[in-house]
Amino acid sequence: MLVKIDRFQDIHLHASSVREWKQIYNQITPGTLQSSLVQAVAGHLHIFREQINQRVVQHGEAPRGCKAGK
Repeated sequence: MLVKIDRFQDIHLHASSVREWKQIYNQITPGTLQSSLVQAVAGHLHIFREQINQRVVQHGEAPRGCKAGK
């Protein structure tokens, strides 16, 4: 199992760091962003947890063939 932990001050770097997901985040509250991203990958299983101290709008799509939420 691969586990990776990253911290960011740039929402665009954060969004592009989620493996295989195409995401765009737009920060909608003023202030310095602090975020963390924890990812665990084992075979076809990919779990990630995000924490962001500012409000953001998220747009994106899951990887092709993903059965998220099923």
